[in-house]
Amino acid sequence: MKKKAWLIIFILSSGVILRLAVYLVKSPLWFDEALLAPYFLAGTWGKLMQPILHGEVIAPLGFLSVTKLAIDCWGHSEYILRCFPLICSILSLFLFYDVARKILKSPAVIWAMMLFSFSYYVVGYSAECKHYASDIFFALLIFRCMLWLKYK
Repeated sequence: MKKKAWLIIFILSSGVILRLAVYLVKSPLWFDEALLAPYFLAGTWGKLMQPILHGEVIAPLGFLSVTKLAIDCWGHSEYILRCFPLICSILSLFLFYDVARKILKSPAVIWAMMLFSFSYYVVGYSAECKHYASDIFFALLIFRCMLWLKYK
């Protein structure tokens, strides 16, 4: 394998390990997460369909639905609440690499991957029960689909 390929593999695997480490050692729920958690734990599906939950929390319906489904299937835990953002963040790493490879030249791909893999906020969002990590993933997915259409 080429040196560049090994470097990309190293950056991707480091990004995954970093996200998993933050997820596993994350502190207890903070204020915004704590406001959202009761709706998953005691709330019904009907409550989640309301656009604003008691005027306190606004979150996308898809994020609320996936997180509620995870809680219903696997039980009540801070790790379950934060599982969907973690999965989205890890998938975003690979999707970002695919997008960067399509639109950037070789050296810029390495730099872009390093910035995305080790970004403080992007890594932090991977371990929060908030929709930001899924927003990043779906924005990248839409952009990737647009690139596919452009080249088709």
